[in-house]
Amino acid sequence: MADPRAWALDLLGFPAGTVKPSKRQVQERYRAALRSVHPDHGGDVATAGKSIEEIGEARRVLLRS
Repeated sequence: MADPRAWALDLLGFPAGTVKPSKRQVQERYRAALRSVHPDHGGDVATAGKSIEEIGEARRVLLRS
C-alpha cells in the first residue's frame, strides 16, 4: 500500500481528484460499500469477510486524516 489515502478513496468509490471528503461523505460511501459486499444483500459469502475488513480499514484511513 504505497498511498493508503489514495487506496481508501478508490476503494470507497470517490472520484479521481477528491482531496478531502467530509465525514458524512465517507460514512455514506462506507455504508453503501458495506451493503454491496454483505452476504445478506447478495455479496459473495466466501469473500465477504475480507471485503468488509478492507472497507472498514478504508473508512478508518479517511477519518483519521
